[in-house]
Amino acid sequence: MDSAEAAVHVDNVLMDREFDSQHILEMISQHDLSYVVPKRM
Repeated sequence: MDSAEAAVHVDNVLMDREFDSQHILEMISQHDLSYVVPKRM
């Protein structure tokens, strides 16, 4: 996340379902970012 933010301005994160984990969501929240992830079926 830090390397992405160093290269570009990040406001929102669009993720695939495979990244839908508590660890990833906590990291995104720590960076004060919004995120969208498809709902699991």
